[in-house]
Amino acid sequence: MANIDLPKKFKGLNAYHLLPNGKAAKMLPKEWDGIAWGLQALSDKLQSDEKIKDENNLVWRRDSIPLLPAGVFVWKDEFEQVFTRFYGSESHIRLEEREGDRELSYSPMIPSELRVTIIEGFAMPGETGAWKNRRSTDRDYVSDKLIRMNQGAEKFWANADRNDRDTHPDNAKVAVWFEQHGFSPTLAKKAATLIRPEWAPTGRKPEEQ
Repeated sequence: MANIDLPKKFKGLNAYHLLPNGKAAKMLPKEWDGIAWGLQALSDKLQSDEKIKDENNLVWRRDSIPLLPAGVFVWKDEFEQVFTRFYGSESHIRLEEREGDRELSYSPMIPSELRVTIIEGFAMPGETGAWKNRRSTDRDYVSDKLIRMNQGAEKFWANADRNDRDTHPDNAKVAVWFEQHGFSPTLAKKAATLIRPEWAPTGRKPEEQ
């Protein structure tokens, strides 16, 4: 989307983001620069890690998706055209190609812990199946901020390992996310504290003290 890859696989494809009024606005390639930098930084960090490749691939899958902007999409017909043009050519046939390797899937299996993150910006959790059984049919009694806090809890803590502090998000980082979603600075700090599980210690990590 930043239009900086040499093969220009997706040249001519535009991404759009949803405005507060519900209308879609086209994103310019330069607007993807900061997003690309964040993804590259994660990639560089994993490549310098001594963990085995498969383990790093799992970390990439978990940590890269939240770096993508919320409420951003491409039109289906436009994406199908560029995908077919690039991946449908004979030059991309692999010797051990499996059935479906070059096919688009419109019903992929999405890990449960990533579903809320993936739909962020398109629907509130209270309106999705992931939360269907947690509310009554009428959710007028549930505040938008409570729904956002539930979303934040899943976004930042669903994949955290209680025995690995490296997977525990910093409260300041979580507070920034809440501010980006309409919380005042004071409420954002309180929300970050409230969604932090009791088993997650606070303060600096032992090696940093």
